[in-house]
Amino acid sequence: MSYRSASGQGPLIAGFGGKVFGLDPETGKRLWAWDTGSSSAVRLAIEEGAVFLLTRNFLARVEIATGALVWQTTIPAADTLLVDRGRIFVGGAGEVRCYSFDGKLLWEDDFKGMGLGAVALATEGKACQADLWG
Repeated sequence: MSYRSASGQGPLIAGFGGKVFGLDPETGKRLWAWDTGSSSAVRLAIEEGAVFLLTRNFLARVEIATGALVWQTTIPAADTLLVDRGRIFVGGAGEVRCYSFDGKLLWEDDFKGMGLGAVALATEGKACQADLWG
């Protein structure tokens, strides 16, 4: 069962300082909180009732309604997160990796010899621009 506000909206998700919160979008009431154990910036994506979150070396899936952890995994440094059609894409340091919704690594490309840097990711209709971690 998923959370819905009085107007039928799902929760607003906020992330900062290694923490992620589910909020009622109408009242601001905190519904749940989840701590990554890191103090770094958090990247967020929502799809199919799940919140996918990325910190510098950490990828996780939590349930949008409750904040319950579904899975977590340590990953190589990444700064960009894009979720689309049942796949989770992360990019950073000139590399791109693709994970399934159950957290399994599907493929990776290190673009050997192409250089390093922040990675922008896009699929048809979705884009995530690269930026540096704060």
